[in-house]
Amino acid sequence: MSGRDYLHIWYQAQLVGALIFLIAVAWWNVLIIGRGIRLLVFILALVALEGLMITIVTHVPRWLQVVDVFLQTMLQPIMLIMLWGTVTREIIVRLHLPARGVIAVTLLYYLIMFAPFTSEIGGQLENVIARIVFLVYLFMTTVMMMQYFLPDKFIQPQLFKEFIGTGFWGALAFFVSVTVLMRAWHLSWPGLVPTFGTGWSWWVMSVLLAVYVIYVAFDIFQTGWLQFDFHVQWNRRLVLTALEAGIAEETLCRFGILGALLYACRNLTQRVPIAVGLSALCFGLLHLPNAAVQKWDVTLLQAIFAIGLGLYLAVVYLYTGQLWLTMLMHFFIDAAIFCLTHHETIVGSTSLADWIALTIEFLYFVAVTLWMMFGNRRLVMERHADRFTGDHQHFDFSFDFRM
Repeated sequence: MSGRDYLHIWYQAQLVGALIFLIAVAWWNVLIIGRGIRLLVFILALVALEGLMITIVTHVPRWLQVVDVFLQTMLQPIMLIMLWGTVTREIIVRLHLPARGVIAVTLLYYLIMFAPFTSEIGGQLENVIARIVFLVYLFMTTVMMMQYFLPDKFIQPQLFKEFIGTGFWGALAFFVSVTVLMRAWHLSWPGLVPTFGTGWSWWVMSVLLAVYVIYVAFDIFQTGWLQFDFHVQWNRRLVLTALEAGIAEETLCRFGILGALLYACRNLTQRVPIAVGLSALCFGLLHLPNAAVQKWDVTLLQAIFAIGLGLYLAVVYLYTGQLWLTMLMHFFIDAAIFCLTHHETIVGSTSLADWIALTIEFLYFVAVTLWMMFGNRRLVMERHADRFTGDHQHFDFSFDFRM
């Protein structure tokens, strides 16, 4: 049996468990909320039952498979998170078990809870647009929704609250889920050990690192000068928020979206620049929802900057083949700004100086990206693109219970 076979069994078992708990929620009314929640529970129970039946029936019409993928994609993450929070609370309240221990166990399960779902449902997606939409929706649910379903009064110690409230723990779960998802799409994950090959140069790597250091120094100075405050205020919440951005956004845009685009463009001679450009555009667009907590001009500036930064991080990722490196780079950028401005979002309005600085930074990153598209630098990126998107990828582990 392959890894996906075990995930298939886990998927079925998790749906059975979800169905049982949904019936219990409806029967005991543990949520103690009105008809709206009861209706939602009823709908989720039907979706869970339908999803379970699809996995049991041998021959399923194509149209029914498409409907199932759509329903499970939209509702199963919500169902899993809601039940995760509800069951956690009920175990603490009804069984009178120590809250700290129960929360610790349920947090550990959250890290792997979405793995069978991403393998079984996400693994069926073949269209690049559907894959990108799935990745974004998984990001929104896994990272952002967990804090709304776990009862805050039972969360202890304070570190657990910060893990959940900042989205850091959700980011870790998202990384695990996308790793499984990419294997279901027969795509590779970067690994932890750099694989240097023909054409790779320490001189080029030194230039890329120098570009990063110069940018960070410029951005910190610019922010401190405009704020007239170079006092750095470190606190755990700001650092965890920066970690969440570094892990989740790099997993989404460099690991997931860029990988899906490289595979979709695998037969094009210009697949690397096309995939790099489109992934950077996606990275910028994903910052537009920040307008809910920031002014529009600030959000637009942030989105345009993210496009430029996305270009740079994409070429670093493809040249080194190491996701952890771009995660660290992203983390240090956000941590420096958060701790310098003492805010997780950008406050105030933009000025002419901000737009001038944005233009300089954007052209800076574009120039570096264009430089990386020629010579041995391009060949190294192409080689890593081949490694990430090879059709030979599969779950290469199994268990043998025979004596």
